[in-house]
Amino acid sequence: MQKWTARLRPWHIPVLLAFQLGYAFWLFRPGGLYWELGKRARSELPDQVIGYPDGQPLATLEAIGAEGRADYLVFMLLDLPNFALTAAVPFVIFALFLTALGLGESLWRHVLRLPVIFFCFELAENLLLAISIVVFPAIAGGLALAQQFTTTVKLILGIALFPAAILVLIAYVILAVVRLVKAPTSSG
Repeated sequence: MQKWTARLRPWHIPVLLAFQLGYAFWLFRPGGLYWELGKRARSELPDQVIGYPDGQPLATLEAIGAEGRADYLVFMLLDLPNFALTAAVPFVIFALFLTALGLGESLWRHVLRLPVIFFCFELAENLLLAISIVVFPAIAGGLALAQQFTTTVKLILGIALFPAAILVLIAYVILAVVRLVKAPTSSG
């Protein structure tokens, strides 16, 4: 595993998780910017749908209006820390667990690429959506298709990654407890 993963500590998990959950709650809270965009769109926004019917991205961007499109761009900037944290949490959990098991140099280390891939697809999705908003209403079919591909991969990875990270975190805690219980006590 990379040398910099050796600097990770177990306390990084709750800190990152608290930041991620707190920031996501703030970003997606009822009455917040994203909530209001969804109300204006009267349908799901393009970054939350696997496979949009043809013409739907254009219709959604039309429905939210010029102010909504400007707000959507602001939201995408605010979303950057959210998806960085969303990728960081499973990355740290997986890295610490692999290190604890002594598998940091095994083929299992490639699991650490999944959160990075998630981050890249989320970033690409936001960039494609931003381009769609900037060139609106001249959204090319290929642009909408590329955006929907990145959204689909992002959602599938996101749906799989966080539950997997929670399961690995549970296993990591169990391993730590077992090692603590089995640790020899110094009597002296």
